[in-house]
Amino acid sequence: MILDPHLILVVGTLLVMVAGWVSLVVPVLPGITIIWLAGLVYGLLAGFGTWGPWLFALMCVQGFVGIWIDNVIMAAGAKVGG
Repeated sequence: MILDPHLILVVGTLLVMVAGWVSLVVPVLPGITIIWLAGLVYGLLAGFGTWGPWLFALMCVQGFVGIWIDNVIMAAGAKVGG
């Protein structure tokens, strides 16, 4: 049985993105960055196609907003906690 390389890429990307999502809940690694990198690597290896650059740009905006919100929350916690 021969596995399809594209299927391996899709499943691998999905697993890395899920690991990034889990690391958002358990703050050990930067989950947003892991998810963003998985999307970038997938786009570079599989090809972005027609909608890919637009969707990746949307993913970048969402990532930047998420990182900004995370920094605001951490700063507020530091201000309260001292």
